[in-house]
Amino acid sequence: MLHDNYTQQLLWAVSLTASFFIARYLIRLRRVFVGIGYLPGDKALIGPNSIIGMVVPHIPLINRGHGFPYRQKYEIFKKYNADIISRFSIFPYWFALYVADAEVARAVTSNRVTFPKPVEDYEVVNLYGTNVVTAEGDEWKLHRRITAPSFNERNNKMVCEEATRLITELFALWSKQGNEARVEIEDPMEMTTEFALMVIAAAGNSLKGRVPFAVTDTAGIEQCAFPGTV
Repeated sequence: MLHDNYTQQLLWAVSLTASFFIARYLIRLRRVFVGIGYLPGDKALIGPNSIIGMVVPHIPLINRGHGFPYRQKYEIFKKYNADIISRFSIFPYWFALYVADAEVARAVTSNRVTFPKPVEDYEVVNLYGTNVVTAEGDEWKLHRRITAPSFNERNNKMVCEEATRLITELFALWSKQGNEARVEIEDPMEMTTEFALMVIAAAGNSLKGRVPFAVTDTAGIEQCAFPGTV
C-alpha cells in the first residue's frame, strides 16, 4: 500500500515538473513568434547544431540534415514567398531568422549595436586571445582601430586578384592533366592552407608564389616556391 502511494506521488511529481517545463517552453516560443510577427518558416524536432542533427539525414519535420542552408539555398524562401523566414527546433531549443534581402542583410551586418554577433560561437577562433572577429563592443573597437589600415579597398582588390590568379593556374593545371570532369585531392586542407598563405604572402609582403605543382609564365614578377613564399 505504501509502495503504491509512493509510486503515485512520484508520478504526480514527474508529471507536474514536465508540465511546468513544457508550459514554460510554449510561453517562450509564443513570445518569440509574437516578437517577429509570426513570420513563416519551417519547423523541426531536432536542432541543426546538435550531434544528432548533424548526423541524421533530412527527415521532414524531424531533422533538416547537415548543411541544409546550402542544399536549399533560395528555394526555401520561394516556398514561403518571403525574403525573411523563421526556423526553430525543439531539441535542443533553437531559433533563427534567415534573410534573403540585400538591404536587410546590409542593415543587420552593419549595425553592431542593434545586431551584435554571438561571440560565444567564435570561441574556437580565439587561438591567441580575442580579435576583431571574436570581440564586440569597446574591445572590438580597439581591435578594429589597429587592423583597419590593413583592410582597405586597395588590399581587398589585391587579395581578389591574387586569389583569382592562383585558382586560374590550378584549374589550368587540372585541365592540362585531363582532370576537367573530376579532380581527386588527397588532403584538401593542405592544399587550401597553402593557397590561403600564398594569397596572404602576396597581399602582405608582395611575394607572389605559384600553385606548388603548376608551371606558369611568371616573367616580370618576383616568384619563389611555396616554402620560400611562406
